Amino acid sequence: MRSVASVRKSIPAVVARQGIYDTSRQLVAFELLFRSKTAEVETADILDRADGDAATAQVLVTAFSEIGLDALVGTRRAFVNVPYDFLTKGFCSTLPADRVVLEILEDVEVDRRVIETARGLVAQGHTLALDDFVFQPGMEALIELAEVVKLDVLALTPRELAEQVALLRPYGVGLLAEKVESEVQIPELLAMGFSYFQGYALQRPTVVRGDTTEINRTVLLQILSEVQRPNVSARDLVETVGRDPSIVYALLRILNSAQLSLASRVTSLQQALVLFGIDRLRNWTSMLVMSRLAPDAEESLSGALVRAKLCELCVAAVGGDPAPAFTAGLLSALPSLSG
Repeated sequence: MRSVASVRKSIPAVVARQGIYDTSRQLVAFELLFRSKTAEVETADILDRADGDAATAQVLVTAFSEIGLDALVGTRRAFVNVPYDFLTKGFCSTLPADRVVLEILEDVEVDRRVIETARGLVAQGHTLALDDFVFQPGMEALIELAEVVKLDVLALTPRELAEQVALLRPYGVGLLAEKVESEVQIPELLAMGFSYFQGYALQRPTVVRGDTTEINRTVLLQILSEVQRPNVSARDLVETVGRDPSIVYALLRILNSAQLSLASRVTSLQQALVLFGIDRLRNWTSMLVMSRLAPDAEESLSGALVRAKLCELCVAAVGGDPAPAFTAGLLSALPSLSG
């Protein structure tokens, strides 16, 4: 059996960023991008492919706990990619509405859950952007909730781009041209009504590195299993998260960051529970664990979670204890996560 020590690993915290500019060429925001923690180069021209939820989790955790959002973007806003599950499972409401723009990915199915979640986020003061947008019937409700729509100027012909702009004009959204690779494109895009620009012509993505973090995958899997239990108690949650000091440290850094604007400093998990509640603390813990496990794995962590839930349901159906079954399904991912 693989020892606990053999699944302990040190990894650098990294995230890529690319500037977003307005019509006056002023830097107004950064998009934060996933980058492999084992990356050796200092540019992120080709981003590594990864499970969407895990990639988003890594970006957020790195930005908030290991590098710091202020160090990454200063006083500007951060655009963060949001896949379907990350959006609909409540993670987004944890983020500071005045600092983070939620960039809904192009492959997110616009169903009732997405619309309801998006409407709730906007009501809470969050800003939504639509990434790599192409207008389709049924998307009107989501467009009405968005503040920014991003159009890929490389993927669309000039005629197609003009058509998309015309379709979006009645909604009054800010148009962001992404993948702008040539200076000669910018005057034409300005004339079409674009307000924001992103691409190599303005700035190439760069990697920002933070402190090295040591992880124990076995303990992290156990933590994830426990915090995802539907009826986990406050006491159990504190005890479970406390098994990994690095998770506790990262959580306290996140909760005490200036971006969350707390009136007093959080010094313990018990105090965090009082201020944030079980669900919010569970969300941040899950993001921390996902960010440290999944990006380097051969197998997506989401697949392990599906198996864990299936095991839980099967055992519950025959009258057994579902908690150990969930754990067993989750631990099935250990070989691919232990590297």
